[in-house]
Amino acid sequence: MFHLNEYLKLFGRFQRDARLYLISAALSGVSTGIILVLYNLYLQSLGYGTDFIGLILFVGTIGVGLAIFPAGVCIDRFGGKVILIWSSVLIGIAGIGQILLPMPVPLLVTTFVAGIGGAFVLVVNAPFLTMHSIPAERSELFSLNIVVTLVTIVLGEILG
Repeated sequence: MFHLNEYLKLFGRFQRDARLYLISAALSGVSTGIILVLYNLYLQSLGYGTDFIGLILFVGTIGVGLAIFPAGVCIDRFGGKVILIWSSVLIGIAGIGQILLPMPVPLLVTTFVAGIGGAFVLVVNAPFLTMHSIPAERSELFSLNIVVTLVTIVLGEILG
């Protein structure tokens, strides 16, 4: 419990944007955990087999892989805040498409698009946290970001 109190005090000393990013990471982690569980069950309930579900996961990974390098260029050009906002919008639109268009091709396309949005979120993480922290607090900020993300994903999986 002592460490939790220390991290809460440390959280209060981070810059506003870093604190908001950690809160966003926590909320995203919970929703990601829930989606990880429910999305596969959703696909099964639509009658898709494990081969198609595996293809969906593969296509999402391909989207992330292809967008990693362009994401870095876009972040340099437009800035971290703008990229975080628009990648979240892109992921949200893709998620809506996955619910409203449950046919195979649209599912594959929207999963690919969600993977692209996920790549932007992954790439913006370190530069954004570095920009919104001082060198003395970076190790704690990065550590707390990883812990918050992992714990909230597990929490979301339990809730899901």
